[in-house]
Amino acid sequence: MIWTINAAAENLNDCNNTITIPGLGIEKTFEVGANIVEFTPEKSEEIPYSCWMAMIFSKIYVVDDITKVTADGVK
Repeated sequence: MIWTINAAAENLNDCNNTITIPGLGIEKTFEVGANIVEFTPEKSEEIPYSCWMAMIFSKIYVVDDITKVTADGVK
């Protein structure tokens, strides 16, 4: 899977300039412009990620059936 994160200079700061995905062993420091995070999911699951300080966080949902995804998560 390729995840492209576009970072504008005015949106990067000391907290959000690095993303960490502990479950995948990924840490990526952003540069201005397109930043590529590449990984291969091995199963359907929720993959948490955060800034390096763990103050900004969310999840990536890996699913077998895209029709089970809603705005609130996975059915």
